[in-house]
Amino acid sequence: MTLEELKTKYTLGAIIESLLFVSVMPMSINQLSSALNETKKTIENALDDLENDYRANRGFRLQKSNGKVQLVTAPELSSLIEEFIGIEVTTS
Repeated sequence: MTLEELKTKYTLGAIIESLLFVSVMPMSINQLSSALNETKKTIENALDDLENDYRANRGFRLQKSNGKVQLVTAPELSSLIEEFIGIEVTTS
C-alpha cells in the first residue's frame, strides 16, 4: 500500500504512532515530515493530538526533547513495569 493510500485509510496520527512505535531512537520532526511528505506544522499538530490522546488515561506518552520525539510508557506506570520485567530502577 502506498503512503497516499495509507493516508486515506488511517489518520496521520495513527501513521506517526506506528513509526514511533517501531523506532528504536527518537525521531525528529524533520524526519517525520520528510518520511510522510507533510509540513513540519502538520506533523507538530498531529503530535499534539496524539499527546492529548495519550494523557487521557493511556499507557503511552510522547517524550519530546531537542526537536525529537519518541513513544514511551507512562511514568505513572513505572512501578508496575519494573515489577513485570523484574528490574529495579536506580536514581542518581
